[in-house]
Amino acid sequence: MPNDKNIRSGIDLKEIPDILETTPALIYIYDLINNRNLYANREIFDYLGYTPEEIKEFGSELFQNIIHPDDLEQVLDFQKMLINADEDETYEIEYRMRSSEGKWIWFLSREKIFKRNNDGQNIQKAGIAIDISSNRYLSEKSKLREKILNNINKIYKIAITVDDEEDLLKECLNICQKITGADYGFIGEINPLGKFDTIALTDPGWKNCRIGKEDSVNMIKNMTIHGIWGRVIIEAKPLITNNPAEHPYSIGIPEGHPPLNNFLGVPMFHNEDVFGMIALGNKHDDFNEMDLEAVEKLSATIAEALRKKRLDQTIRLQSKEIVEVSTPTLQVWDGIIAMPLIGTLDSERTQQFMEKLLKGIINSNSEIAIIDITGVPNVDTQTAHHIMDSITAAGLLGAQVILTGVRPIIAQTLIHLGIDLSSFETQSSLAAGLEIAFEKLGLSIQKTK
Repeated sequence: MPNDKNIRSGIDLKEIPDILETTPALIYIYDLINNRNLYANREIFDYLGYTPEEIKEFGSELFQNIIHPDDLEQVLDFQKMLINADEDETYEIEYRMRSSEGKWIWFLSREKIFKRNNDGQNIQKAGIAIDISSNRYLSEKSKLREKILNNINKIYKIAITVDDEEDLLKECLNICQKITGADYGFIGEINPLGKFDTIALTDPGWKNCRIGKEDSVNMIKNMTIHGIWGRVIIEAKPLITNNPAEHPYSIGIPEGHPPLNNFLGVPMFHNEDVFGMIALGNKHDDFNEMDLEAVEKLSATIAEALRKKRLDQTIRLQSKEIVEVSTPTLQVWDGIIAMPLIGTLDSERTQQFMEKLLKGIINSNSEIAIIDITGVPNVDTQTAHHIMDSITAAGLLGAQVILTGVRPIIAQTLIHLGIDLSSFETQSSLAAGLEIAFEKLGLSIQKTK
């Protein structure tokens, strides 16, 4: 007969074979009408760690106490479906149950109707549950790898499209939150003073923070590296805690800060040195090894994307500085501006050159603009048309253009390309161009001893 380690309530023990007490499967009989367990074999208690008394105490709230919150709705719907189910059919469902130690275990349950009342209503079901955690783990690992790869590609695409590093890191933080299920997060780095600056913080963090955004912005800059999150940087390794308040490195949270239920932190490296970190918090479930694996893989991509974004920004700044140096606007006299061109012209640089030329004409109210191409190594079709476009645009503002630095080889090239040189002045040198400009304004140059 079944031993005392089961639940006997409304069940005729003669209906329970002794073999059910020795099988490694989890076997149970459940009251569909009153929502309570009637029988559970020894394996259920051994496997999940509950006592019969604890199961009894759960009563009609059994599912709410041991079924994962994300699976509860489908389990309850499954229960309702069985009330009207076919007695001869076997039905399957997968869900997670919590052990007495708080571990979530995936089970596959096969259930069928065990008893009907005199009115033909289904009143009891019998089920057998098998641990499928290993299969689910492999399946989840496979799905996780696919998600990681997709998000790595997404991060690189975002890095190309966003304008600055803060926007990039906000998008990356959003990706990390979605893949782990975390509510909050931040990404930051060590500043030159050895303190910590938060670069990106999730918007929900501001909405739920009672500190005030203006004060918070000041608090998240130049921070001393300490506490739980500080260990990630100090020890240069990731950290998970699902009970932050009890963690030995906990220093609490600032007044008005949202409660911190759990925490996952991952360092970001440049070569082998830690330069920053990604922190996530308040996942509805506990953080686990899969969450850690995902964020670690993504952190390397995020660090690389940030490095490239900063390099691109540096190159753009340097290019802008080079353009400023290579295309200066010079006010050589009242009514005369000069713009020497140095280097090869491309579409972007031509646009910048034209904007500076037109702005210079308007701001100085100049009647004459000298474009000097002495520093242009050669003139091809594209460069020639770029120059002509600039001359035309200047003419529309009422300025006369003098093109200087026109060497014989460049003059031949312009003629060969069909450029009409009769519509504007050309001179071989900037000095000659200045002399023509003075004459057009009724000025003369006199030599003195």
